[in-house]
Parts: sequence; C-alpha cells; structure tokens
Amino acid sequence: MAETDWSKPFEYMKNSVFALSTENGDLIWYRDIGPFTSSSPTVANGTVFIASDHGNVYALNAENGDTIWERDLIPGTDDLMYDMSSPTVVDNKVLVATHYGYVYALRKENGEIMWEKKVDEHIGSSIAVENGKLFVASNGNGWSAHLSALNIENGEILWTYPFDNDLSGTSPTVAYIKVFAVTTKGRVYSVYAENEGLCWKYEFGDEEHYVAYGLGAPAAAYGMIYVFKNRPGENVPTYVVHSPLKSLTNF
Repeated sequence: MAETDWSKPFEYMKNSVFALSTENGDLIWYRDIGPFTSSSPTVANGTVFIASDHGNVYALNAENGDTIWERDLIPGTDDLMYDMSSPTVVDNKVLVATHYGYVYALRKENGEIMWEKKVDEHIGSSIAVENGKLFVASNGNGWSAHLSALNIENGEILWTYPFDNDLSGTSPTVAYIKVFAVTTKGRVYSVYAENEGLCWKYEFGDEEHYVAYGLGAPAAAYGMIYVFKNRPGENVPTYVVHSPLKSLTNF
C-alpha cells in the first residue's frame, strides 16, 4: 500500500483498528469497528481481537483486517457499555469484562459465548489469568470495590476480596502466587491467589490525591511491585514512578 497521508487523519480515524508497518510506518490496512472503543487490541495466532464500547467483540485477520467473527454481547440494543476490557486470550477462550459487571468467555474460533458471569455492578479493569483462574477488579454501589477470582472453565466465582471504602483503580497483576491491585485512594493490595487471604497492604497516605482511574496494571519484577501515582498538586495528571514496594518477608 502507498505511503499514508497522515495530513488527512480524519480520512482514516473512524474508530478503526490500524495495522502499520514496523519498518516504515506505512498503513497496511485499517478496519472500521463502529462507534467507539477504549480497549487495546490483543493479537494471538494470526488474529486481532478487540472490543468496542457498544458491546461488540471482533476477531480480525491480522494480515488484512478481514472479519473472522463478530459477537454482540448486548444484542437488540445500542447502549454504550463503556470501559469494555481489552480481550485476554487463553487457550481456546477470549475473555472480556464489561462496564456493567459481566465477564464473558467466548470461543476463540467463532465467538460463541461459552459462559457469562455477573461479578459486580461495574468492571473497569482488564482480566489477569494464572493457573486456571481469572482475576478481575470491580466496583459495587457506592465506595465498594472488590477483587474476584473465577474458574476459567465455567465462570464460577471462587473468592472475592473487598476493598473497603474505596474504588478499584487498575487492572490486577498476578505474580509470586499473589494478585496485586491498586485502588483510587492510593492503596496497593497483595492478596493470595489461592484463597483470597491478605498478604499485605501499602497506603501512600494522601487520599486526596487519587490514583487515576483506569491506569494500567502494576508491574511485577525482581521481587518488587512498580506502580504509578498522580503527582500531588497538579491540575493535569503527571505520572511518576514511586519507590518500588518490597516486602522481604512476603516475596
């Protein structure tokens, strides 16, 4: 394809998925997926998976953008789902979470719904997976947040850990047989993946400066957890790396 004329961006920017050459940035293909999306694409086995905020999940051919399948999770309506998670692909399943508190497992080959589960009132995080379990952070009514573990095969809720008087701020991260999550009030939780017991909790101590809702998941490496937090006093959020959180007795 000829070199893309990015001086006319609205010719291409139609809530589309773009495939660009890594060599020179040329546009290989783009695919309009409808109204709006706030999730990131996931690529697995020659297929691009992406979810739109109107409740549609798409599987696209990675080479040319052709539709392999499309699944409408709220058929017959045009309601915004908001905050559809980025798809997580595990074995033969595509896992997505919706703003309205549902988690879906779709068959990777054809988009068939294998199971669905109502977890909470709202989910604004993507899904983490480890050892046959999926983990998702969610919010109930009011200041009521939870971290939940589900059986990846059937959606059964295995355990739920409450974040009292707080809201979920990020997607969870699984490492060191623990699940790590950050809340909007600047609390970092470490919860045992097997049985929901609290391992430790760290508080930044300045609740008036919330961690931005929807930030990426904390990163785990070298026996430490790395998180981002708003710089206090800034009108426009600026993200800085705070000192790594390390517990010598728990890692």
